[in-house]
Amino acid sequence: MEIHEITHFVDSNTCDQIVDEIFVTPLRENHETQPFFWNRTRGIEKFPSKDILKNIRDKMLNVAKILYNQDNLVVDYVDVVTWYDGQEMQPHSDSVDINTGIPYSYCSSRIYSGVLYLNDDYEGGETYFPNLNESIKPLTGKLVLFPANVEYMHGVNKISTKSNRYTMPIWFKKL
Repeated sequence: MEIHEITHFVDSNTCDQIVDEIFVTPLRENHETQPFFWNRTRGIEKFPSKDILKNIRDKMLNVAKILYNQDNLVVDYVDVVTWYDGQEMQPHSDSVDINTGIPYSYCSSRIYSGVLYLNDDYEGGETYFPNLNESIKPLTGKLVLFPANVEYMHGVNKISTKSNRYTMPIWFKKL
């Protein structure tokens, strides 16, 4: 199995700083993202601590290169996402429509995915892999990396408290 969990990838103080800045950072325009994420995503370049976020992004890329033995990986997309109480995400692949098998036009080149959990003060919100019978418990500062293909179809369990879930998802492709 190619799911990698790295606890303490980012220290909790840095995660807290990023979460605190979410409320002063502008949202991405809806045309910059998919409808499921409208009004919930922020580009890392707009954060006051953008240099810290860029360093985290680069560190995520370097770890993915090592773990998957792929020197030619580059970042396809990264942002910070707010997940509100009651939200969830059904199982999906990050590169292919699981119902038709047709690659998504906007992300067909993605080969690896990742998520950095920026907080864990909520219930639910686990990332689960139904084909693998695996579930990942969110922990502040934990990075999870996995292939973006159909075998690693995944979803997000419903957030079931009044606290929000904050993540920094990232996707990689070959150069």
